Amino acid sequence: YVLSTALIRSIQTGNLQIINIVSNLGRDLSEGEIKQLETAEESILDEACYMQVIKKKTATLLSSCTEIGAISADAPQELVLKCRKFGELGYCFQIKDDIFDYFKEMNIGKPTGNDIREGKVTLPLLHALESGRREEVESFLKVINEKDFSSGNIDALIEFAKANGGIEYAEMRMKEYHDKAVEVLMQLPESDAREGLLALADYIMERQK
Repeated sequence: YVLSTALIRSIQTGNLQIINIVSNLGRDLSEGEIKQLETAEESILDEACYMQVIKKKTATLLSSCTEIGAISADAPQELVLKCRKFGELGYCFQIKDDIFDYFKEMNIGKPTGNDIREGKVTLPLLHALESGRREEVESFLKVINEKDFSSGNIDALIEFAKANGGIEYAEMRMKEYHDKAVEVLMQLPESDAREGLLALADYIMERQK
């Protein structure tokens, strides 16, 4: 509904570039969801595939918003591209969201391990499966491939991810995207708006839900 409403509003602008961005966004969001379902169904455990999914699901959404904002303000093309690049902060947002799934004490409105329960293997667990001891990895791969997601197995997968540096690795990747976004933002003219976007970038890193 929200996307359809956005498309209607984009048409009202009469700007074909904005209409094109919103139309492509609808396709990208759908492709991201479908890719995530396929990945879960086929138990594809690949970081590159994971990053492709969150690009379609979240990074493209924020990039489209920041790009449209620049276009609607009649910014020059060079500035439009920088604003779109800043929107890749969406990677950071999604990785943070995925980290929440590994902590029971987080009040995020969904049960801990919900992603795993749905067969979605996110970055902390992907890293642990890449770096953990072979015997443990093989045991947990069996659980994932057989989709044996009992409460006990989900708790064990979460602890396995934590014990093998999965959270720290995900936080490191998240900071990489945060720092890239801030670097782009600092190339924009100094203003209250830029300070607000800097605060937004920091909030995405530090948010607790």
